Amino acid sequence: MRKPRTKSDPGYTTAEVANRTGVTARQLDYWAWKGILVPSTEVGRGRGSQRLYSTEDLFQVQVIGKLLCEGWSMQKIHEMIKNLSLVLGTDTPLKKTVIVANSQLILALCKTPEKQSMVL
Repeated sequence: MRKPRTKSDPGYTTAEVANRTGVTARQLDYWAWKGILVPSTEVGRGRGSQRLYSTEDLFQVQVIGKLLCEGWSMQKIHEMIKNLSLVLGTDTPLKKTVIVANSQLILALCKTPEKQSMVL
């Protein structure tokens, strides 16, 4: 599903996201393929098509990148995102969650669909 590009959120290519966040294009492609972080502006369809990421997507990439830098495995991060999806009832839980993490602990601060504040 494509969102229109606007001046305030024009969409960023995989290369632009990689340059801005320090996450490699290969990692971004893998995350999209696995459903960990799918670009919300334009999902690439087939060979030669282009993925476009929104500004919100950039923030999510940065959150995942920081968790990786803290030593968390992609498997654990993906598990956390899936669990947050279940609790929040959304496919994009990182958009609705504040993540605080170090090398031993991840805290997710969020509100449920019923507007209850939660710390997970």
